[in-house]
Amino acid sequence: MNVLFFHASVGEGHRTAAKALIKALEKHFPDWEYEEADILELAGPFWTKFFRGGYLWIVDNAPWFWGLMFRLWNFPGRGFRGRLQRWIDLAIFRKVTEEYLADKDFDIIIATHFYPIEVLIAMRDDGADVPPFFEVVTDFTFHQYWVQDDPDGLFLAADTLVPLYESAGVRCPVEVTGIPIRPDFEESGEGRILLDELGLDPDKFTVLILSGGAGVGPVREVATDVGKLDIDAQQITVCGRNNDLCDWFATRDFKLPTAVQGFITYMPDMMRAVDLIVSKTGGMTTSEALACGTPMVAMDLVDGQERWNAMTLEQCGAAIRVRRWQDVAPAVEALYCDRDLLERMTEAAKGLGRPFAARDILAKAEELAKR
Repeated sequence: MNVLFFHASVGEGHRTAAKALIKALEKHFPDWEYEEADILELAGPFWTKFFRGGYLWIVDNAPWFWGLMFRLWNFPGRGFRGRLQRWIDLAIFRKVTEEYLADKDFDIIIATHFYPIEVLIAMRDDGADVPPFFEVVTDFTFHQYWVQDDPDGLFLAADTLVPLYESAGVRCPVEVTGIPIRPDFEESGEGRILLDELGLDPDKFTVLILSGGAGVGPVREVATDVGKLDIDAQQITVCGRNNDLCDWFATRDFKLPTAVQGFITYMPDMMRAVDLIVSKTGGMTTSEALACGTPMVAMDLVDGQERWNAMTLEQCGAAIRVRRWQDVAPAVEALYCDRDLLERMTEAAKGLGRPFAARDILAKAEELAKR
């Protein structure tokens, strides 16, 4: 089996999902071959900067505008605006995709973004010999731009999403597999042993505050507020690659025992070691927390897919959703005091968690392709 993992690095999550699928292939299907392609890089540096740089700038500097765009784009693809959007996408991406695939011989294509799916559908409709291709939705959300005409399979994060996509006109097989995450989340891990290694108490209520790989967001403010709580707890803050943030924490004292980490490679152990995670709700972080069975205080700070993710977690009982960073500490204190609620949220997280999502997507894609 020769697989193409096709993505668009508009946001990091789509690339990360493709990388997770590659890791799962190397672990569970070592005799398969694969290749990875980024449709933005195929299109060239201008479009890479336009889409990737534009998205990151908007999310960091004008998140309200991203929320507005997210809503405005949520229109049926068969209407005028949907056809116009698809025409623009094909004008940018079709020719370079055809040139890339011209001398390739893939058995299946798995795309973690909708741009490649749009192009592959157009090519097949025009009579091109295109291998079976599959679409992986990388958020706990419904949006019309994921609703494409007849890929050979659609993989979703949760059962609650199935009727939404089917009612929007999806006609291909729909599978609930979860969002692909790295295979190291499949293992049980060391759990709370890690707390002792960090100089913390393995038996104490522990909160993990995440800032993403880049170490952005109101991490200082959240950790400071949680660190002032009058509860018998402790906290861990992960600063990612933000060395300035790590240095800032090194100069601060908190009422609660606090451990500070930079960029780490043992996130599965970290997530399993704690009682509660505080984080924004990108699709990958959310899936990793659920795979570890750890509930969240979901910071719903950016409208768009992250808001939908937070709403889905809240509706399923695996998170408390807060709209302001100032509400994080009260939510943490409430869960510390209400252990029954925390236990119910933990069970809900375990029920939603799909640590073998990447493996299952590969196996199901092979099965569907053979049909």
